[in-house]
Amino acid sequence: MQRKDQGDFACILAIEETQYLAPEKGAELVESEAQKEAKVSMIETISQAGGYNIGLIIMTQRPAYVLKSCISQCNSVACFRLKSGNDQDAILMFTEYGSERLRDYLPGLADHEAMLWGIAIPTPFPVIAEIKVEEYPQKATVFAKQAWERMDT
Repeated sequence: MQRKDQGDFACILAIEETQYLAPEKGAELVESEAQKEAKVSMIETISQAGGYNIGLIIMTQRPAYVLKSCISQCNSVACFRLKSGNDQDAILMFTEYGSERLRDYLPGLADHEAMLWGIAIPTPFPVIAEIKVEEYPQKATVFAKQAWERMDT
């Protein structure tokens, strides 16, 4: 949490597996009522949170499956290796600083290496950062889609 009196966000929310909360049309064949409500809430949160001094981090391994209206709200991006052309397109076409030149770099990033750009980055151009991994997360007992389906029941 950042200090509100210093102009930072009062709270930062990290949303993992965003493609399940805000899926792009066609990504989900059947959408339950709970999923529809979550999607509407996610869109509203992404578009309005900044006005309430709340920062939002959306994370996904498949940006092509996330609503483009959500991706376009991201003003800073940390992008790890993307080999899929559809995922690259989602980042390049719908983020503020996306550039066709990034297509040459994104599929060639090494493990634990990310390209960063946007207003949160102190340079006016994209940079490459190597992420030091000290602890690897444990494997989940179920996939995110299964967890989501359980929430619906």
